[in-house]
Order: sequence, then C-alpha cells, then structure tokens
Amino acid sequence: MSSLGYLVYLAFIFIPGIGLGEVLEVWGKQDSLTTRIAYSFGLGLAVDTTVVMIRTSGVVPTLLGLDIWTIYGTILFGVALLLLSSIVRRRLTWWVKPRKLDLVVLAILLVQSLMILLYFEKYPIFPEYQVPDYTAHVHYVQALISGSSTSIPTGVLYYGVHFQLASSLLLVGGNPLVTVRWTMAILAALSPLLFYLVAQKLFSSNVAGAITALMYSLSATIWFGTVFNSGLYANFFGILASLFLLVALIELGLNLKSPGAWAVLCLATTTAYFSHYSTLTILPAVLILPFVQYFADRDLPKRVFLASLLIVLPAAIAILAYPTIITSFELLATGGGTVIGGTWISGLLSAVPILSYMATETTYDVGFLIMLSLFAVYLWRTFTMRLPLMFVPLIWLVSLLIASPVGVGAWRFSFEALVPFTLMAAFGLFSLLPKIEARKGRTSSPTTYWKAGLVLMLVLVPLFAGSWSVQLVSDATTSTQ
Repeated sequence: MSSLGYLVYLAFIFIPGIGLGEVLEVWGKQDSLTTRIAYSFGLGLAVDTTVVMIRTSGVVPTLLGLDIWTIYGTILFGVALLLLSSIVRRRLTWWVKPRKLDLVVLAILLVQSLMILLYFEKYPIFPEYQVPDYTAHVHYVQALISGSSTSIPTGVLYYGVHFQLASSLLLVGGNPLVTVRWTMAILAALSPLLFYLVAQKLFSSNVAGAITALMYSLSATIWFGTVFNSGLYANFFGILASLFLLVALIELGLNLKSPGAWAVLCLATTTAYFSHYSTLTILPAVLILPFVQYFADRDLPKRVFLASLLIVLPAAIAILAYPTIITSFELLATGGGTVIGGTWISGLLSAVPILSYMATETTYDVGFLIMLSLFAVYLWRTFTMRLPLMFVPLIWLVSLLIASPVGVGAWRFSFEALVPFTLMAAFGLFSLLPKIEARKGRTSSPTTYWKAGLVLMLVLVPLFAGSWSVQLVSDATTSTQ
C-alpha cells in the first residue's frame, strides 16, 4: 500500500477529529482555520487512542490484537459524524477562509517537514544514532497487532504512541522499522499545531500561538531530540497528549455547561493516561489551576475544580488500589540512558540535573541564555497581569523540577520540561512585540509590522544560530561517504 497507506493514516487521524468536532461544536466562530486544524489533530489522536485501546484491551477474548478494519471503521465513524452534522445543521463549520497568520503557521509546518525530509534523505533506513529503543518500539507494535500484548494493563502510561504506529504499520506495510520511523516523522511534522493551539488558548492570542510554533519548530530541541536523536517515541507522544489535555481543560473552563467540552476532556484524559509516565507531571498544574483562579478572582470555579478532579482521579484510584505503583514509577523515572556531551552552562547547572540536561539538549549556551532571558520576561508579565491561565506552564515546570530524579534519569524529564519552558519563553518574546492584535477592525500600520519583524529577527537569529535545526540541515546537506 506504501504511500497511499500514509494518506489513509492521515485520514485516520483527522477525519474522526473533524467529524467529532463538528458534532460537539468545539470550535467557535472566532477560531481561525489553524486553530480548527490543530484541534482536529489533537481530538483525532484522542479518538484513535481510545478506539485502539479498547480494541486491544484484552478484557474479553474478542478484544485481542488489531486489524485493519478497526482503522477503516474509525474513519467511517468520522465520515458518518460529518454527514450527520451536515444534515442537522445543513452546513459544515470546520472550513473558514484562511487568514495571513494561518499561512505563516502553514509555512512553519512546511519548513519543519522539509528539515525532516532532508534528514531522511541522508539517513533513509537507519537513524544517525543507534539506540535499542528503535527496535524495541517495533516489537511493541508487532505484539499489539498479533494480540500477544494488551493495552490493559501493559499499555497504561506507555502504549499510546504504539497505537498510532500499529495502525500505520497495518495500513502501510513494508519494513516495520522504516514504516515506524516515517509514521513518527508525520507526527513530528504535525506537532507544531498543538504547540500553536495550547499557546493560543493559554495566552488568548493567535500571534503568541504562531511564535510558540515557530520557536518550537526551528529550535528542533524537543521534536528532533526525542524522536530522531534518541528514539523516545512514548515521551514525545506524552508531550502531545499533555498539550491537548491542557487545551481540553481550558476549553471546558470557558464552556462549563457544554456536554461536548466534557466529552473532549474525557477523551483527552484517556489519551494522557495511555501516553507516557512523564505526563503525570502535569497533574499538579491541573489540580492547582482552580485555586489559582480563586486567588485571582476570589471565586472558586466549582466545575473547573470538578474537571481537575476528573483528570487526577484515575491516578489517585490507581495509587490507592496499588501502592506499589509509586515504587514502579520511581524505577521507571530513574532508568536509563547515556547522555554524551554538554555545554558550559550545563556544567554550571550540574547540581540540578534536569536543568543541566535542558541546557545540554538546547546544544549551545547563547540559545539557552536567550531562552532564560525570555523566561524572565514571561515571569515579569505573568506576575504583573495575574491571569490564572498564564501560571499553568510555570506550575508544570516546577512540578517537573520536583518530580525529576537526581541522576541520569533526569535526562528523559528534561524534554518534557523544555515544553513549558518553550511556552513561557515564547510568551516572553510575544510580550516584546508591538501589539498588532490590539487594532481590531483596522489594519496595523506598516511601521508596526516592521518593528515586530525587527524584534523577531534580533531575538530569533541568535536563538536558532546554533540550534538542532541548523545542525541537522547542515549535516543533511553535507556529502559524506
């Protein structure tokens, strides 16, 4: 099936997401096309995860293994929802006219896709760095398809990405290692959408979302470091699941009486618990958010608090029923890996391993110092504005600093920590720009755009000059035997 199989796989992600989004009315009239595409991506992953989790759960003999008809059935389910929505409302609301900023985000996606293609052109079969994780993921996928492994309980906090990989392998076929790598490349190429979406929701700004997607994409620290440099597929999927969980919680806070918002939150929570154990570090931010809102508004939002409890409840029940889970989590967290290299700043931060590894993964000190400076701007703006949602990435980062182990195991947590760090640094950069979005109903003057472009150039050029993206493009375009 080859290339056509990858197109069907994209349909497996997006069609259920678009269809369910239409029926649940999750996007509003003011939402841009990029916001709708990003929401469909996250919701589609959540639907796929839930369907494949049930299909491979093993709770009854018929729910063992994965077949291609489950995938086609999920796509048809999305098509049926689209037809239902069009019949009931006599129109589909998903498509809206693209705006200029939508084209900017599209360009970001295309640039990141080009970087991945250049990398694969040089390393078409085997990755540049050989680690056992690559073949291990193939074994997990094959075990899921055959039914020799089940999603419950084996897949909790780990198999989410393997649901995607198994589905793609059934559709595409071919060499499992190659198909799995290309599937991860697709997820990586689409991942800026969720960074855009969560920043847009947290900071109530499409421009802030675009800046976040740009910084995430062109730095390449997170997506290249986890997927292509180390094979941490489950960690990467855990990041995507965490971002969509935040989006679902924020949306519920804005639409507390919406059954659709509650349904999306349940799907997002399921996806988070089947993604990766590092996702648990977002739970403190989820639980503390209602109290932050209380201190800001002097009013405890009861339904938001209930939603936070809904997200945290599965973890609490599991710990009460099986206290040994805590020990198992500690063993997982302290597990392995070898980190080669470092920077001057990473050496200075060696007393706090997770910060040290964050600096190491950023790859060069100038870029990390710029990120720290933008983070300082974020702190100043956050404590000045005192908007509850803006504290979420800070609480998430603090949770990771507390939960991360002392030792080499902190390396795996460093990728997750770079996510809220990137969100906060991006907002710091956004705060330095002229307020283009404040001119509603009018077109901003050319001078405003020139000033914004100048600030972006002055910050982003030195930020990306020694980044992973520059290194991988340079390596991919250098001919070697």
